[in-house]
Amino acid sequence: MTAPELLAYLRGHEVALWVDGDRLRYRAPAGMLTPALRAELAECKEEILTLLRPDNTSDSISSMPTQQVSRDKLIPLSMAQHGLWLTAQTTDHPPFNHPLAFRIGGPLNVVALERSLNEIVRRHEILRTTCTVVSGEPVQVVKPSYTLLLPTLDLRDLTGDERETSVVQLATDEAQQPFDLAQGPLLRAKLFRMDEETYLFIMTTHTFVADGYSQGILLRELGQVYEAFSKGEPSPLAEKPIQFGDYAIEQRQMLQRDHFSSQLAYWKQQLKDSAPMLRWPVDNLGHTVLTYQGKTKGFSLPADLSESIRTISCQEGVTVFTVLLAALETLLYRLTEQTDLIIGTIVSNRSRSEFEGSIGYFANNLILRTHLSGHLTFRELLQQCHEVTADAFAHQDLPFEKLLEELSSDPEVSAVPLLQIVFVLHDHVAEDDLQLPGLRLKKLPVQRGAASRHLHIHMMNTSGPLSGSLEYSTEFFDANTIDLIVNHFKTVLKSVATNPQQKLAALPVLSKAERDELIQTWNNTLLDVSAHKDVRASNGLKHRQNGPEAAPQNEIERFIASIWQEILEIEHVGVDHSFFDLGGRSIHIIQVHSRLQKFLKRDVPVIDLFRYPTIRLLSQHLSTEQSEQPALRQNHDRADLRRTLREQRMRARSRR
Repeated sequence: MTAPELLAYLRGHEVALWVDGDRLRYRAPAGMLTPALRAELAECKEEILTLLRPDNTSDSISSMPTQQVSRDKLIPLSMAQHGLWLTAQTTDHPPFNHPLAFRIGGPLNVVALERSLNEIVRRHEILRTTCTVVSGEPVQVVKPSYTLLLPTLDLRDLTGDERETSVVQLATDEAQQPFDLAQGPLLRAKLFRMDEETYLFIMTTHTFVADGYSQGILLRELGQVYEAFSKGEPSPLAEKPIQFGDYAIEQRQMLQRDHFSSQLAYWKQQLKDSAPMLRWPVDNLGHTVLTYQGKTKGFSLPADLSESIRTISCQEGVTVFTVLLAALETLLYRLTEQTDLIIGTIVSNRSRSEFEGSIGYFANNLILRTHLSGHLTFRELLQQCHEVTADAFAHQDLPFEKLLEELSSDPEVSAVPLLQIVFVLHDHVAEDDLQLPGLRLKKLPVQRGAASRHLHIHMMNTSGPLSGSLEYSTEFFDANTIDLIVNHFKTVLKSVATNPQQKLAALPVLSKAERDELIQTWNNTLLDVSAHKDVRASNGLKHRQNGPEAAPQNEIERFIASIWQEILEIEHVGVDHSFFDLGGRSIHIIQVHSRLQKFLKRDVPVIDLFRYPTIRLLSQHLSTEQSEQPALRQNHDRADLRRTLREQRMRARSRR
């Protein structure tokens, strides 16, 4: 990498660099600076020092000083804010609420906490900002002052169980309460008192005023100011002359000057041919438009696996982010058999030091496009991911919304890439950084009920085990499918941690328990030839009722066959064909399971789909189960069945 590319790459991974006399100083997340990166940094040291010095005349965005702009003028939206505003106009459930909840134990000074929140609001004008439309264009409006209230709801009169149940529901309702972009405020906080010295504190921000990195800044400053105010001391934080509005104005000016032309040319080259849509085997095939309904699934990796991943990153000279990204791409390749993958990631987009402590919507999306094949080893994929990531980070300044705008009007670009899957690794504990002196704090998960992508994977790289959460669209995925994806991701990581030289096509996706279960299932479902009355010698073969090619004979068999045809994308299914011989995988099993349960209106154990892998066996089993439950028999309306079958066939024909 060149010095500017290395500088952009490091800053994209939240490495802060600054000049101290003739020395280059840096602050990096634990494990970020691999030996290979340290060597590159040493080699480019003098050039980076030149780029970082104030007297540098380079046109690099990282070296351009930001000017404070008069607030008498209208402040335009940044490109990211504008894209968010457009989305807010077209959906009733925009996914822009970001809640943080903490259980607090100890003698909380509620007055000091409320004062501290208001000091943060005073310091960062973006937290006093709303959005209005002037002459057809949305603009930022900064209120000169604003008092943020901290309402407290006392739950001490409830019993222990009632309190816990109520506070979870109240916190969820608070997290999902929509904001009004035009009226504000776009930051709110609430306190629930559980007992004499136990509280639940929930703070929710709108993406328009604070991205994920900003939440960490907000929490750190809140802790620092609370400590001072609780002692009767003034705020220890210095004033901030440069605000987010200055950044937004500067970005618009740079766009007018065509400052990003070289980066735009790079991205057009990367995406000049058809940008692939991920052929993801979703559960709910009828959905084509994302309306942002979602849930979140948390997970963690074992400590030994986490250390193995960090060891591989050091041995291969890549970051932990690259190892996890390559494993995710391997999983997607194995599940979809797609060799051209696009995954999005998010950078903090604070190219200059004056923005490192600023709150606002700075974050920018990057496209990571990788080409895979079963012949690649995981080690080879690692190096490709490293190069793709380095190149993308070196061209991270172009606003993603500007890229989409340019691509949509370029006749040489056949399709605009959509970020269906986004992967982010935080090398710090931004959302856990709230520390209030003399108090015990524990971060609690809160369901915000939204998803901005089909899948959005957040992972945290701290000194302990790697952990994360998977935010998913409930319009496309069921909870069982998400559990399966998480388990398969862990299996791939375990495999590559053991041997990164394995070819992608050979890497196991199923866990040992899943493989053992499949083997046992297959061994228990061999056909009993004596039970099939129409078996003939091969030269006397004729159409027969019991052959594997036999067509479905009843409505249940036809319904199952239609699901298999649609999910497996095949023309013909015989009643004695094995689901797995036809190409079915565990990810498809979960989809079939979901559709069956919805149709039958009763629970069906997922293991039954492994135990009865043919249409005949599964239909017989379901019929037997049904006959043993006469109270449920009336739920199977024949008209519903015929209508469902017609819809299945129509969708299957339209897909072909």
